[in-house]
Amino acid sequence: MKLKKRIFTILALIAVAIGVGSVCNTPNTAQAKGVPTVFPKNMRGTWYQYYTDGVEKDLSKVKITKTTYILGEYTPKVIHKYIPHDKPDFERADWIFIPGYQKQRGITWLNVKQWNEPAGIGIPDTGDDGEDGGWGENGGEFFNVSKLKGHQVLSIANTIDGTSIHNTSHWYRSVKLAKKLNKRHYKGFLY
Repeated sequence: MKLKKRIFTILALIAVAIGVGSVCNTPNTAQAKGVPTVFPKNMRGTWYQYYTDGVEKDLSKVKITKTTYILGEYTPKVIHKYIPHDKPDFERADWIFIPGYQKQRGITWLNVKQWNEPAGIGIPDTGDDGEDGGWGENGGEFFNVSKLKGHQVLSIANTIDGTSIHNTSHWYRSVKLAKKLNKRHYKGFLY
């Protein structure tokens, strides 16, 4: 009889341990979501930026949909699930992918990379500035939507060779607002 009680007690302890272990290993909502596969809803739509340096004036437009990013009249950049590769794939030159989010200076950025960007492969920047266009682990473009001074503002920035996220440009929902706030700098962003 004592042997049956011991076996039953041991089996009960094992069952409890398995149950507790499975509860502890259940991913929370943030872990379950993983890496985003589309642009967040608050980023979608048409955004405008007005640039002036006293002489030159330029109005730029960016359109973001669920799976595309179009700057002006350029070819749309389309989101795809990234498949590791070690050689440039010229047929996928307009493909992009989202490796995830990155936080810097209290701002959460959505990182977006060109398909051929990781692992130092791709079509190099042929400019004479010596920069490689931000390839590498921390490269790419970074997107953030914040409510700044009462307005929804899309911020787009980049990083080169693992530097801080900088070269921030701000985009607004209307041309009128873009012209009004064209030289506005906001706390926390690097320019």
